[in-house]
Amino acid sequence: MTSSDLVLSVSHLHHSYDARGPVLDIHDFQLKRGELLFLHGPSGSGKTTLLSLITGILPIQKGHVRLLGQSVEKLSSSQRDRLRAMHMGYIFQVFNLLPFLTVRENILLPVRMNKARAEKIYSFSFDEEAHRLAEKLSISHLLDSRAGELSVGQQQRVAAARALIGNPDLLIADEPTSALDSDARESFLRTLFEQAREQNSSVLFVSHDRSLMPLFDRALALGEINRAMARVEA
Repeated sequence: MTSSDLVLSVSHLHHSYDARGPVLDIHDFQLKRGELLFLHGPSGSGKTTLLSLITGILPIQKGHVRLLGQSVEKLSSSQRDRLRAMHMGYIFQVFNLLPFLTVRENILLPVRMNKARAEKIYSFSFDEEAHRLAEKLSISHLLDSRAGELSVGQQQRVAAARALIGNPDLLIADEPTSALDSDARESFLRTLFEQAREQNSSVLFVSHDRSLMPLFDRALALGEINRAMARVEA
């Protein structure tokens, strides 16, 4: 596999919060372009820490994270922010929509805030792209509604459209289906994957719900790659 086939590469990554030792010790972890990866592990296994290091929210103490060929550990805080804004879409567990904005305004936030992300839109206008994604996610009739007025399932789809706009290279989803029933979860994921494949976006989906694993290209337990967990369990 060549470096051009990879969206994400992690090697010799260590992270500690105190003197008791690392919470993460990952020798090697890779995500291919266009791959749908399911990463699972129990609470406290380091999932949130790993995502924070990959996205550049936390500075890297030791090791290497390469996103689209760029060494994240060599970037300043502002450079990491720009890299995240340009190349990543993020679906949070609690969605983090702005309730006083409309659905349309929430979806458009990434391209309003980042010129490089906006330049990746192929539609004639931002509104046209927002409508296209909303239609794919069955929320086009809600575009002028306030986000705070929506159901949980509707908010989730708005969050997905916001993450997908501007064709991000990496889409990260952190337990986004925990509030949905099984039928709604599967329907949402199939729609999300359809859009990700259309844009050739890689998906890193983090959850403890292993019933979702068959829907992905590959599943990986964090305990398989995080040697810090093995030392704690020993």
